Amino acid sequence: MKRLSEILNSAVSTEMREYARIARCWELACGEVINRMTTVQRLKAGVLEVAVHDSNWVSELNFLKGEFLMRLNEMGIRADSLKFYYKMRHAPEAYKTIPKKDMTAREKQYADSLADRIEKPELREAFRRAMYSYFTVYSLDDQHKD
Repeated sequence: MKRLSEILNSAVSTEMREYARIARCWELACGEVINRMTTVQRLKAGVLEVAVHDSNWVSELNFLKGEFLMRLNEMGIRADSLKFYYKMRHAPEAYKTIPKKDMTAREKQYADSLADRIEKPELREAFRRAMYSYFTVYSLDDQHKD
């Protein structure tokens, strides 16, 4: 009798298994929030192409390329570069209904205090915008839940 893993391995193409491995590593490398707004497209000639489903995030993610590449390479994904590009996604209803909230003064102060530690002005402002965007969905209290 064959094991289920043997049956699945023979039924799923090598390309599909490799894509699933890359997509899982991407999720681990970038984290849940960024993973939700991106989709790995393909790895070709050392370039990992990633669709970004929020046009405001494309440039911000470009600032983090080096960090993502380092993490991916540590997980065995041999990518020399990342290519981010905007691609609209028709989201399921559950995704569309994520409630937006106003950022509190405490959250703004927290985001600003983190951003102000970054020396490069363009990176500092990109990080600040990303944090502001984050706090329209999550709260500072979410950071401290066990």
